[in-house]
Amino acid sequence: MSEFNLSSKKENLAIKILLIVLLVFVALIMARYFLGIKVLKDSERYIESLAKFLSQASQPTLQEPVFKVTDPRLGDLEAEHLIVVYSDFQCPYCADSFEALMQLVNKYKNQVGLVWKDLANPLHPQARPAAVAARCAQVQAKFWDYGAYLYANQENLGHDLYLTIAESLNLDLAEFNQCLDNQETLPLVEDGYNEGLALKIEATPYLFIDSQRVSGAVSFEELEKVVK
Repeated sequence: MSEFNLSSKKENLAIKILLIVLLVFVALIMARYFLGIKVLKDSERYIESLAKFLSQASQPTLQEPVFKVTDPRLGDLEAEHLIVVYSDFQCPYCADSFEALMQLVNKYKNQVGLVWKDLANPLHPQARPAAVAARCAQVQAKFWDYGAYLYANQENLGHDLYLTIAESLNLDLAEFNQCLDNQETLPLVEDGYNEGLALKIEATPYLFIDSQRVSGAVSFEELEKVVK
């Protein structure tokens, strides 16, 4: 009986040791696995940060807007006050600022000049298509009217609306459709976006009022104070 008990105890001890070794081995594997994930995630974060840094480093910087003959404009650019707006057709705050700017220019035509720059937010799926459509309308001298329609129907942005607005403004539909379908004005929209990046603009609407930077929506009353 004593030999049997001794043998049984030895077997139990061996099994316990084996289980402990197995548990330690599993724990090491799990630790290595999770450590590996952490290292991988840290590496991914580092790579993303490095890519962002290199992108910003390679991106040319600007201190003020660059005026181009292709920029939509209203009023007298030689006027006492010049406003440059970077905007997005799917941005609700941009819609408010657009209305205020139109009201300002209409009231102070001889005192204010307005220049438009596209800054279509990549997170807004219809921002770029809408901007392309507006620039196609610009080819037929209807940019500002088209833009007003876009903002008034911001909840319905899409290809059907772009065609409907073109019809409402009596545009040459064949010319407009060709422009829209072939994305002929996309380079103009992308140019505005790249310029916004170079100016370190992070949100819309964004204005340069007499070279002074103003971020966020502005009311007509706030704009009028500048003129007066």
